[in-house]
Amino acid sequence: KKETMEAQLDKTLDEIASRDGVTGVLVSDKNGLCLGSRGDAFEAAGSAQAAAHLHAVQTGAASLSPEDEMPIVAIQTTQANVLLYNNESYTVAVSQSKEQ
Repeated sequence: KKETMEAQLDKTLDEIASRDGVTGVLVSDKNGLCLGSRGDAFEAAGSAQAAAHLHAVQTGAASLSPEDEMPIVAIQTTQANVLLYNNESYTVAVSQSKEQ
C-alpha cells in the first residue's frame, strides 16, 4: 500500500520533531505556504506567517550565491538555533534549543 504524500510529510515531521533538542520543524512549499509544522518554536508568529518569513529569508540567501544548489541558512537567537534547508520544491526549518 502506497503512503499518501500527506502521510509521508506527517511521518517526516514527526520524526524530525522527536529528535533531541528539536523544538520545532516547519515545511513550506516553493511559494512559502506552510505545508506542516510540529513543536512550538514557530507558534508565536503563527505557522503560516513563520513559513512565509522563513521562505523569504531562504530565498534571499539563495540569491546571494546562485551557483550553490542547496544553501543552508543558520539563524541564531538567544534561545535557539534555526537551520533552513531548501530545494526547488520546499523549504524546511528546524529549530533546536540552545539548552542542550
